[in-house]
Formats: sequence, C-alpha cells, structure tokens
Amino acid sequence: MLEIEGFDYSLNFKKLADNKIEVNRAYKTERKNITPKEYEDFKKFMSAINEAENTHLLF
Repeated sequence: MLEIEGFDYSLNFKKLADNKIEVNRAYKTERKNITPKEYEDFKKFMSAINEAENTHLLF
C-alpha cells in the first residue's frame, strides 16, 4: 500500500489457479487540490503508482 496525506493506493495479486490470477486495485482520495508545498511528495507518490502499475507477472 502506498499513501500520503489524503491519498491511498493499493495493488494486490492472488493466484486462483495455474492459469488464473485475481488483481485488486484501489485508489482513494479525500482531497482535490495539491498545494505547491505538497507537490514534491505527490509527484513521488504518483511515480510510485506508475511503477506499481507497470508490474509484470510471470506464472
């Protein structure tokens, strides 16, 4: 799980069978605006989400 103030992200995988996998993704936000002071942390958070979304699975 990734989180910063007002934002949460999670990405989970569960193998159901040899040829079947379940992917659960959740993104929650409580805020609409990012202040200039918060931008750097938000940028890192979004980069981490992007990296997680580009995960390759081999099974």
